[in-house]
Amino acid sequence: MGTPELVEVASIPVERGRKKIQVIISDIEGCLNLNEHTYDLEALSWIRMANQLAREDNPIPYITVCSGRQHAFVEAITQIIAGRLPAIFENGCGLYFPNRGLYEEYAWHPLLSQPDVLSQFKQVKQKVTEEVITSNQARRVPGKEIMLSLHPIPPIEVEKMYSDVTEILAKYQLGAFVTRSASAVDLTPIGIDKAAGVRWLVDTLAGVLPVELSTIAGVGDSAGDMPFLSIVGFSTAPANASEAVKNLVTYCSSWADGRGVVDIIRHCAAINIQT
Repeated sequence: MGTPELVEVASIPVERGRKKIQVIISDIEGCLNLNEHTYDLEALSWIRMANQLAREDNPIPYITVCSGRQHAFVEAITQIIAGRLPAIFENGCGLYFPNRGLYEEYAWHPLLSQPDVLSQFKQVKQKVTEEVITSNQARRVPGKEIMLSLHPIPPIEVEKMYSDVTEILAKYQLGAFVTRSASAVDLTPIGIDKAAGVRWLVDTLAGVLPVELSTIAGVGDSAGDMPFLSIVGFSTAPANASEAVKNLVTYCSSWADGRGVVDIIRHCAAINIQT
């Protein structure tokens, strides 16, 4: 679907309240990029146009992101795709609000206002740092205020690092949500993951946009995406997703990465036309 076809789809009326898929929430890494170092600018440009055309009374859903990346990176991607809805960063720890002023543009998950949650996670960070980072088994991903992300140092692989970290937490009787992507192991406080972030986003939109989990499509490619893919109404993945994700989702695109997300948006718009 090129730009003219996208404009044509946007002209098709859909009755408010009957739109089956209102919002698409996509992971970034492995979904909006071509590879580890390159983003699909054509796909991002198309998604930007789709977001600019999206309305409650046409078939095109609003598009936002749910990522483990830090606030500044998620802000940049949101601006690139002309996102109008809040975007989830640090795997649910924070929300970025693209339409708010400079000093109100982000918020932390309500659980993080509880002192015991922060103090316990501080212990988690301390022990993982002592046992994994100082021993040169992994490097911490910089720029994240709450979430701890670890890049294993070769020849250590992600699965081995994931196993080691879960053992460390068990050893010291510490709790955290631990997951992994293709390149990192990620830790967040208990109660916060991408699913918690999506639920928080839905609650935040109440009164502004009548969105329910059942009217959300999720796009993900790795284990860290599975919690939120499990709770949305329509779960999807690009062709490069892990086998576990492919087995979970309702729709798997035959296209990889950014082009896969474009295909998924097209598919969701087609569902809304048929509504």
